[in-house]
Amino acid sequence: MARHTLILLLVVLSCGIAKAQGDIDTEKKILYRNEWSIGAIVKTNGFEMDFRSGKFVNMYKKNLLDFGIGFIKHPQQYRAVNPYYSGYSGYCFGKKNFCFELFYTMGRQRMLFQKADLNSVEIRLFYMGGVSLAFMKPIYYEILKYKDLKTFTVSEKFDIDTHNPVETLGPSEFTKGFKEIKVVPGVEGKAGISVEVGK
Repeated sequence: MARHTLILLLVVLSCGIAKAQGDIDTEKKILYRNEWSIGAIVKTNGFEMDFRSGKFVNMYKKNLLDFGIGFIKHPQQYRAVNPYYSGYSGYCFGKKNFCFELFYTMGRQRMLFQKADLNSVEIRLFYMGGVSLAFMKPIYYEILKYKDLKTFTVSEKFDIDTHNPVETLGPSEFTKGFKEIKVVPGVEGKAGISVEVGK
């Protein structure tokens, strides 16, 4: 009798230990060959919107294509309104260009750790590289001028030697300067780690 009791106790304890190690995920997985996503990313120097597609090589590797548009700003710029003249929108004093970029990158994603248990963690590494084109449009401002005891406004590009915050009323219409857009080619690189937790 004591022997049967000891065996029963060991069985119960072993079941408890197995339970504590985590429930194994026995659900059958569906491996999709292709996937795509649309997203937006906020960065310290602007934000971007992109379209990303992926094609699985196997369950651990995936080829990536990514293209989109990004808007670039200086981390220290801030919008202000001329306190002496109303009716004008805010502007960033000293900003010379409105800049945005188009980018196209290719890369790969690798699964470093697979999620086996229901409450475990899956970690993936991705890296991408490609090309980009930056478009720089000069910004025109409405500048207050004085002549013969009269005041009037002119539309000018920013000049640090002649313009000041008091006489800068606000930005001119956005379309002004489109004929002066400069295109700057560049390279694009991305790398990161994604973590999936839970079920």
